Amino acid sequence: MRLLKPRSSASVQGDTSSPSALVDRHTTWAPAAARSSPHASLDAQRKDDNMSTTAASTTAPETANWSVWHIDPAHSLVEFGVRHMMVSTVRGRFTGLSGTIVDAGEDPKLSSVKAAIDVTTLITGDPRRDEHLRSADFFEVAKYPSITFESRRIAGPRDRFTIIGDLTIHGVTREVTLQATFNGTGTSPYGQRVAGFTAETTINRKDFGLNWNAALETGGVLVGDQAKVAIEIEAVLQDPTREKNQAS
Repeated sequence: MRLLKPRSSASVQGDTSSPSALVDRHTTWAPAAARSSPHASLDAQRKDDNMSTTAASTTAPETANWSVWHIDPAHSLVEFGVRHMMVSTVRGRFTGLSGTIVDAGEDPKLSSVKAAIDVTTLITGDPRRDEHLRSADFFEVAKYPSITFESRRIAGPRDRFTIIGDLTIHGVTREVTLQATFNGTGTSPYGQRVAGFTAETTINRKDFGLNWNAALETGGVLVGDQAKVAIEIEAVLQDPTREKNQAS
């Protein structure tokens, strides 16, 4: 949601040669530097030509290998865990994860992911707790129905890498770092190419204005501040031909 590497039932296989980076932007590359004027010497013209050729070969990436992947909400989710009464952990999940991944081929640092979570899909296993979390005490779903993430930079090898980006919860945006793993690729029974990713991070809920709490008579508080987040993503390779046929 190679997250983000970029908002079908598939059998994932370990093909680690496939895309593992995450992106959602377009890049316009400047043309090579212009040659010198007709009045310049032949040597100067050759020098300019060589410089232009070098610049083109070292600064312009091979975009022919770039690919677009769509996060499959049916096979992706975000899980979280928060300490309860200082002694146990309550876990929940969001099942409404969607987004787009653009893999920049052999230059992962140009890749990124843009994803969104439907906060109304929150589930913890207790309906009363779920309603409380959706209320104004926490996520305030009526006013902020979505959580969004947009990557800013990616670092590391293609199998294990770091994604740094902007996470927006409850209308507040903070920079977070995700530790991500590329799990491989496979082909679904429907002939779709899919890729799997896992990502983890830890955030402080109060950084996003989720401040509600209750003091305990024995000391401490009811809800912990730190939330451990684990993300599982299955993304489907965009097929322009299929999408064009469906549109027509």
